[in-house]
Amino acid sequence: MSDSSGGIFKSASSPFTSSSDSSRNKHEKYETDVADYTATFVVSSSGTLDSFRGHISELAESHEITNWEGDRNTYVGIGRGLAKAKLGKPQISAFTESLSDNEPWKKQAIEEG
Repeated sequence: MSDSSGGIFKSASSPFTSSSDSSRNKHEKYETDVADYTATFVVSSSGTLDSFRGHISELAESHEITNWEGDRNTYVGIGRGLAKAKLGKPQISAFTESLSDNEPWKKQAIEEG
């Protein structure tokens, strides 16, 4: 009998897991899109910081993120993109300083990426 109750419990908890997975996947997709765009942007070096921010804003909107500047996944994605582009430390530091607005959590998220 304990097997059947375990099965019921697993069935009951399953939707919570998939809901959590769905939310995590949404953020991972956004983070990956930000990383890909960041890598392309810094390698091409044909754009301004304002155009970069504008495109990040559009990416966020397409992922239903309303406040990209307050979203940690944005900055982790930027960090992943900088790493993907294989920039040197001085370039990464300069980009990080420009985008973090002197907010420690933003710098930390970029460095984690």
